[in-house]
Amino acid sequence: MNGISPKNPTNSKSDRKGSGAYDCADVIFYVTGSYYFYRVYDTLRRRYMKKKKKQNIVPLKDLNLTDRFLFDEVLEDRETYQDVLSIIFGRNISLLDQPQTEKELRVSPLIRSIRMDVFAMSEEQSIYNTEMQNTRKTDLAKRSRYYQSLIDTNLLEPGVPNYNILNQSFVIIIMTFDLFGYGKYVYTF
Repeated sequence: MNGISPKNPTNSKSDRKGSGAYDCADVIFYVTGSYYFYRVYDTLRRRYMKKKKKQNIVPLKDLNLTDRFLFDEVLEDRETYQDVLSIIFGRNISLLDQPQTEKELRVSPLIRSIRMDVFAMSEEQSIYNTEMQNTRKTDLAKRSRYYQSLIDTNLLEPGVPNYNILNQSFVIIIMTFDLFGYGKYVYTF
C-alpha cells in the first residue's frame, strides 16, 4: 500500500495516492486516519464552528463514519468510494464520475421521492446506491426494493419495449446491527 498506514506513517504528497489494492483494515485506516480525512476535517470544522452559533451541532471530532454527515463527506471522495465498493464486491470497481451525495430522485409530485446517501455509476454502467443505517427499522427490505424501483424508472426511456437493457443496480445498506439476527455480516436479496 502506498498511502498512509501504520507501516508507512508518512504524509508526503507523493504517498497520498494509493494503488487501490487495500485490504479491509487498510481502508478503514485510510478513511479515518489519512491525509484526506484530516484535510476534510479541518475544512469542515471551520464550517461547523460558523453554524454552531445558530444550532446545537455535534462537534466534528465526536462524529464517526456511521454519522450521516461524515459518511457522505468521506464517500464523496471518488477513490474512497471506489475502495469501499471494491471491498464489498471483491473486485475492482472504477466509477465514471464523482459520487453524488444526498441525491434526490423524483418521478412525480404524486409519488414519494427518495434521497440516496451516496450514488454513483461505474464504468461498466452499473448503478451503486450506498446507505448508512443506524437505527433498526422493520421496513429496510421493502425500502431497498422501493429505492431500486425508482432508480430503475430513470434508466429506461419511455416506449422502450426491452427490459433486458436495464443497467445492473445495487442498493447497499451498511448497518450498525444485524438486520435479520442470523449472525451474518452480509445479507443479499
